[in-house]
Amino acid sequence: MDLKETNGILNTTLRRHPWERARVAVTAYFINKFLYRKEGPVHVLDIGSGDLYQAKMLVESRENFHVTGLDTGYSEEEIRAVKESRWGKRLNAMRDPEEITRGPVISLVMLMDVIEHVEKDREFLEKWVNNAVIGKDTLFFITVPAHQSLFSYHDSYLGHYRRYSEKDLILVCTSSGLKVVGSGYLFFSLWLMRVLQFRVEKMLGVNRPPASDLSEWKGRRWTANLITWFLTADFRVSRFLQWAGIRITGLSAYALCKKA
Repeated sequence: MDLKETNGILNTTLRRHPWERARVAVTAYFINKFLYRKEGPVHVLDIGSGDLYQAKMLVESRENFHVTGLDTGYSEEEIRAVKESRWGKRLNAMRDPEEITRGPVISLVMLMDVIEHVEKDREFLEKWVNNAVIGKDTLFFITVPAHQSLFSYHDSYLGHYRRYSEKDLILVCTSSGLKVVGSGYLFFSLWLMRVLQFRVEKMLGVNRPPASDLSEWKGRRWTANLITWFLTADFRVSRFLQWAGIRITGLSAYALCKKA
């Protein structure tokens, strides 16, 4: 989750939003699909790692995962807190991209809702593709907000330059030196709800500021569990339809890539 939407990193009391919990399940699905046979230490680089929720989930779910969370918004105090935490042996926080130039080859690079924050997204991605710690078998998992037609006040608040279609994302990846091995959309149901909300707001002239601390769920626990289940089912249905040759849209686009 973006640091603008949280109360800081390593917040263990936060009640996570169902969308964020569902996204963890999506990441786990692709990791199991592409990295389940990986033996020995698996080194993961989470670029734009925000409050480290996704990184912590990876460390807790896999004993051989070593995760580095990179975010320019971290303070020295937060970086030190990560080192001293119970995750500190296999979770590392950094804020300077220049530090990621040496060390073991990275098995997985996660850029989850990151490149839309970068004005020159191709140059940014190409720099990481050519980094010394990126090998020929390194997997890139990239997600972005989908559909420029849905660009709103919330995108502006978060510092987004754009939203992407699946084709847009593929073009950025291939022009940055990556080969796309899988792509598509995520969360059709959220796209449908957002389209309806967007049209109503536009019709009524609503341009409200976004709420603060958007990562925290304010509703009941059972409701959160139900929505998380529904969104995970939404993803699995879309994967089945894609396998059957039927492609549907979603609120996020994703690409799985390796070096070309």
